[in-house]
Amino acid sequence: MSKNPLYSKSGQTIVFMAFTLIILSLMLIWHFDFHKILFVKHIAQNAGDAAALNAARWQGQTLNVIGDLNIFKAVTLSQDSEDTETIIEQMTEMQARLCFVGPLIGFLGAQQASKNNGLFNNATFTDRLTSHAENVRDDYMFVFNEPYENCWAEYSDMLLTIAEQGIVAGPDNATFYTDYGGGHTLLRMDFYDAIASREWCWFWRNNLDLLEHYTDYQYWPGLPVLETLNTSPINSEIFGLGLTRNETTHGHHLRGYDYQRRWGAGVVSNARELVATWFLYDSSHWVPWRSISRDEPAMFPALGDIRSQYDYTGADAAVRVVTEAERLTPGKGSSTITWTSAAKPFGYLNNPEDPQANFRPNSFGIVLPAFRSVRLIALDASSSPMGGAYDLAWREHIEEHLPPYMASGISALDHNCWFCQQLFQWEMHEFRQAGIDWLYATDSSGNLIHDCRRTSPGGGSPGGGARRGH
Repeated sequence: MSKNPLYSKSGQTIVFMAFTLIILSLMLIWHFDFHKILFVKHIAQNAGDAAALNAARWQGQTLNVIGDLNIFKAVTLSQDSEDTETIIEQMTEMQARLCFVGPLIGFLGAQQASKNNGLFNNATFTDRLTSHAENVRDDYMFVFNEPYENCWAEYSDMLLTIAEQGIVAGPDNATFYTDYGGGHTLLRMDFYDAIASREWCWFWRNNLDLLEHYTDYQYWPGLPVLETLNTSPINSEIFGLGLTRNETTHGHHLRGYDYQRRWGAGVVSNARELVATWFLYDSSHWVPWRSISRDEPAMFPALGDIRSQYDYTGADAAVRVVTEAERLTPGKGSSTITWTSAAKPFGYLNNPEDPQANFRPNSFGIVLPAFRSVRLIALDASSSPMGGAYDLAWREHIEEHLPPYMASGISALDHNCWFCQQLFQWEMHEFRQAGIDWLYATDSSGNLIHDCRRTSPGGGSPGGGARRGH
């Protein structure tokens, strides 16, 4: 009995339509996921940029207030008053507090700016800040001198208060008082990038001896010790201002009656000394902006030279935001999206003789009210370290994975850690030999095939290019 051809064609049509419907559904899901990822990236970028600008704005405003107080001190010293000493001391304490309170208000504002742009709390960022605040409360009083009375307890409370509200934007250029005190290849993120990408020229330019003579984990020099970088810090670890203090002694005169009333009858001299503390720009932080200079060997890809009145480093704010874009595509899960931004307060001191050649804010050393605006800057031109203070995968690697690796080798590494995976690759003799063979490969005339010398400067670092492109 033969099949009815109409039934056969009908069945084929149904199967074809079913496959078409499945394909269209998958295309629609992919299209939705694609636009969802772009949308979340846009939100993350706006949130990160807003957070960095907010933090930098507070840095500039805080510097201006500290500068105003320096001026008020000078005015007060010129006055003949029995309250001068008390007023000077109160202004100095206010300046010391501002060095912490101002940047942390900026940090708090950065969180709100990120949330206003549609991002939610990051639990791992919040946990890290909470843990650090507890360390400040428990340990800092035994290690560091307090810039003002009860500083560390108040500093810890401020950090905990911010953490309780949830952290969205991590301070990526935070400078902690205790950190590694020296350089080491294993603490360089570009070393791991060179392994992952087989960028043999990185070794040629940075450490060819390591590639040629490495044997096993015992070849490494010891990691630099975690050391206290400054026993008398005056700047906040988060979005610090880069300031220092200096005391000067000034002759002060009281009217005879006031002097006798305060220091005893029978004393006829009315001269005594006052000590005033001035807040200055730290010359090790406020230096020419070399990372964006086109005169440096690793030239930043800038279109022009920076104006002299803006040619300074110092206070800036770098933030990191991390969020997830949920995907509907079966088996794909979610995509992690990271955005890092940096911003900097800018200003100048008026030059009455030549308005076209205004002075940099730090031209005279002392902090004066000079900051007028904030701008986003390239992350690689900021004070954010290569790894970033809030790249938690990197921090986990250098803090928790490297010490046991240095003691026991690759058996102590975490297989789920991307940086550890590069060390697994690095330990293979065949891998390193492939790099040596590539570097020394020659043509029939005996000339090197691969020339690692740059004929024109690249951006970012001596290794060529930058890890972060904005």
